[in-house]
Amino acid sequence: LSPRSRTSILWADKWPIRPDVTFEGGNLATDDANSPGTDPDELRLLTTYYQPNKRLFNLSGDTSAATALCSYMAARIWAKHPDYWPETVRALIVHSAEWTSAMLRHLPKNPT
Repeated sequence: LSPRSRTSILWADKWPIRPDVTFEGGNLATDDANSPGTDPDELRLLTTYYQPNKRLFNLSGDTSAATALCSYMAARIWAKHPDYWPETVRALIVHSAEWTSAMLRHLPKNPT
């Protein structure tokens, strides 16, 4: 989840974990555990600029970059299987996701 995403301290551990999937949106850099972090160009995602006559490339990050990557995956699935419903494409993305060890550490050890 992006450090810039809205979260809630009111969410209970038993509530569903959202979002269903995460995609790379660039990273933040910090040199201090108490620092909020910065987003240097070297850690952002390179993409094309919407006005190529002005410049060819642009940098993107956070949820904008992650959304683009997820959309790209959905488009590739749908291009290969145009008869699939949107719900089917979403389900394929969600159910092909894998949890990292860092994500698993946030789960309760003995869920009820």
